[in-house]
Parts: sequence; structure tokens; C-alpha cells
Amino acid sequence: MEMQQQQMQQLMNQNQQMQQYQRNNDAIVRNLENQQQQHQQYLKNSIARIKNLETQLGQIAKQMDERQGGTFTTTTQTNPKEQNVVNNSHEECGRC
Repeated sequence: MEMQQQQMQQLMNQNQQMQQYQRNNDAIVRNLENQQQQHQQYLKNSIARIKNLETQLGQIAKQMDERQGGTFTTTTQTNPKEQNVVNNSHEECGRC
């Protein structure tokens, strides 16, 4: 009789351990599913950002093509290195 009680107790312990394992496993699966959903949302957002950047780049390229002769609209300034310079002996030189 005592042997049956020990076996019954072991079975109950094993059953409790199995139930705890299942609860832990379910929690892990839920966590992984949440992470997967977060990754999918991040991927969707990244794709949308990339498409937006592609659109903006296309608009910039179109604007550059529409400029007259490919010139810029800003005024240019002479490079100061190309101007004449007066050295310490007060002599003017082209490129000192």
C-alpha cells in the first residue's frame, strides 16, 4: 500500500512539473510572438522610410535636371588664393 502511495505522489509531482513546464513554455512563446510583431512593425516602418527617401531623392534629381544648363543659381566668389598677394617686403606676387 505504501508503495502505491509513493508512486501516486511521484505521478502527482510529475504532473505538477509538467504543468509548470507548460506554463513556462507558453510564456516564452507569447514573448517570442510579441517580439516577432515588434520586428514586423519595425520592418514596415523601415520600408516606408526608405520609400519616402527614394521619393525625395527622385524629386531632388528632377529639380537638378530642370536647372538651366546644370548651373547653380547662387553667385560664385573668386578664390582668394588666385588673387595677388603682397609679401613682407611689400612686393606684389601672383602666387606667393
